Amino acid sequence: MAVNHDRNGLRRVLIRDADYAGTSRAQPSTETGTMISLVPPETQAPAPDSRSVASPASRPSRARPERHGRRLGLLGSERGRSLSGAATADRAIARLAASTRRWMILPYVLGASSGLALVGLWMAPHSPWVRLGLVLGVIGLLTVALWRHAGAMTNLVGTTLSNAALSLANQQLTSMNEHLQLVATTDTLTGLPNRTLLHESLLQALRPGPRGVPLLALLLLDLDSFKQVNDTLGHHAGDLLLRQVTTRLQEALAGAGTLIRLGGDEFAVVLPGVDAEGATSLAQRCSRIFAAPYLLDGHVLHVGGSIGVALAPDHGQDANMLLRCADVAMYVAKRRHSGHALYTPAEDHHSPRLLQLAGGLQEAILRDGLCLYYQPKIRLETGRVCGVEALVRWRHPEHGLITPDQFIPLAEETGVIGPLTQWVLDRALHDCRRWMAAGLHLPIAVNLSMRNVQDPKLPELVSDLLARTGTPAAMLTLEITESLLMADPAAAMSVLTRLSALGLKLAIDDFGTGHSALGYLKQLPVNELKIDKAFVLNLSAQGTGGMRTDRMIVRSVTALAHALGLDVVAEGVESQRTYELLGAMRCNVVQGYHVSRPLPAEEVEGWVRSASFMPVRG
Repeated sequence: MAVNHDRNGLRRVLIRDADYAGTSRAQPSTETGTMISLVPPETQAPAPDSRSVASPASRPSRARPERHGRRLGLLGSERGRSLSGAATADRAIARLAASTRRWMILPYVLGASSGLALVGLWMAPHSPWVRLGLVLGVIGLLTVALWRHAGAMTNLVGTTLSNAALSLANQQLTSMNEHLQLVATTDTLTGLPNRTLLHESLLQALRPGPRGVPLLALLLLDLDSFKQVNDTLGHHAGDLLLRQVTTRLQEALAGAGTLIRLGGDEFAVVLPGVDAEGATSLAQRCSRIFAAPYLLDGHVLHVGGSIGVALAPDHGQDANMLLRCADVAMYVAKRRHSGHALYTPAEDHHSPRLLQLAGGLQEAILRDGLCLYYQPKIRLETGRVCGVEALVRWRHPEHGLITPDQFIPLAEETGVIGPLTQWVLDRALHDCRRWMAAGLHLPIAVNLSMRNVQDPKLPELVSDLLARTGTPAAMLTLEITESLLMADPAAAMSVLTRLSALGLKLAIDDFGTGHSALGYLKQLPVNELKIDKAFVLNLSAQGTGGMRTDRMIVRSVTALAHALGLDVVAEGVESQRTYELLGAMRCNVVQGYHVSRPLPAEEVEGWVRSASFMPVRG
C-alpha cells in the first residue's frame, strides 16, 4: 500500500494487493496498482467476469449483465468517475488510516494468543518434534505480523508527513500571496499605497448608491522642481525629499483622506464626502506645506508644488475621468503658478470632444469646411467704418458653428496652424478685393499665432498671397498678441520687420495682459495697440474701484500709444456710454457688440452701407 501525489496536489491512494477486494470494487489505473473505489459493495453489481463493467450507482439493487468487449477500467457510476476529487482522496486516506490502525494492533493480539497457546501446548505431553513445530509456527506467524505491522507503520508515517507537508505548503502559499498583494499595492519608498490601490479605492468609493454617485474629491499633487533636485544632488536626495513630502502631507491630512503615491513626484489624495470648498481648503493647506523649505544633506531647498482638484460627480463619475480632470487642473495650476486649481471645462483643451475635432480639422481646411465672419470697426472721430477683423469659424457637420477659441489651440498643437492661417489669409484677401471692386474701402485685420510668428517663411507666404489676389498691402493688418511677442523677442523682431517691409500694418493685440517692456515696444515696427476688452467692459460702471482703475489704465495706454505715434483700438465696447467715454479719452477706433456682432462675409457690404454712428472727439 502506498500514497502517491499527482501534480495538482490531489492524492491518489493505490493498493498494490487485494486487501479491500471484499469491501469495494477496484478499477484499473494508469499507474501501477489499483485505485480505490468508494462505491459501497452493496451498490455494485456482481461482475460476470474480470472484463465486466460496473453497474451505475443509480441502479444498485438489480445489476444487469453487460456484454463482453466494453472498454476496460471504466466505472459506470458517477461516483466512480469523480475519484480524483479532493474529498474522495480524503475519504480514501481515512480508510487507509483505519486499516493501518487494524494492522498495528494485530501483532499484539497474535502475540498474546500465540503465547497462551504455546504455554498450553508446551505443558501438554507431546513429542519434542511437535513442540519444535509449534515454536517455529508461532515464530513465523509473529514474523509475518511484525512485517505487516512495519508496513502499516510506514504508510501511517508517510500519510502523516504528507499531510503535514501539504499543510505547511498551504501556509507558505498563503503567506506568499499576502506578501505579493502587499508589494503590488504599496510604494516601497514611502510606504504609501500606490497607483494600483488608487484605482481600487476610487472604484469602491465611486460605486453608485441609492442616490447615485457619492460625493468625492480627488487631489493630484506634483512637485515643481523635483527634476532639478535629482539632476543636481542625485537620486538619493530626491528620495529623501519624497519621504519628507510624504511626512508633511500626512500631517496636513490628519487622517482626513487617503494619501497615495502615483510614482515619480506625483501624489494623490482621495477625500470621500468632501465638496469643492473642503477640497480647496485642503489644497491651500498642502500648498503652504510645499512652500516651506526642505533640508537635504545640508542644503536648504525651496520646492514648490501644483495641485489639481476634481470632484465627483460634477467632473466625472468614474476613476479614469476623475483622474484626467484632476490632471488637467494640476497643469492649469502649474501654468498659472497659483499653487492649486479646481477643474473647469473651459480650461480643458484635451477633452474627448476636442480630440475628435482635432481629427477633422485638417479635412475641414482641405474641403472648405471653414468660413470667415467679420467684425466692423468704427473710427470715433468720423463715426464711419474704417475696417473689419476677420474671425474664422468652423462649420462642423455634428457640432454646428465652432468658434476659434475651441480649435485654434488644437491647430497649434497638431501642426495645422500653418495651413489654417494660409486659408484665412487667402479667403480674407479675396473678400477684401471683392469689396474694393464694389467700391468699399474695408481694410482687414487677421490674427497670427505663435507658430506663425516663429515661421521664417511667413513673409514670403503673405507676399505671394497679396500678389495673387491683387490686394494692396496697406489693406492688410496682422495682429500679434503681446505675450506672443515676448515668448521669443528675437525671432518675432526678425519676422515682423520683414512683414512691415511689405507695406502692411502690424498691431499688438490684447495689450495690457502681457509683460512687454516699453523699451522693446519702442523698437517694434507696429502701427496699432489694441486694448484688451478686460479693461473696457467695466468703463461705464458707476462708483466702483475697478471702474476707476480701468479708466486710468485706458488713459495711460492711450497716452503711451499716441506718444509712440500709434493708433489705439479698444475691444469689447458694448454700450453707448462706453463708446462715448473712449472718445473722450482720445481712443481712435472701437469694436464690439455695440457696434456690431461678427457678420458673415455676404452680409458685410449691406451692413456697411447702412451703418451710421455719431462722431466723438476728445
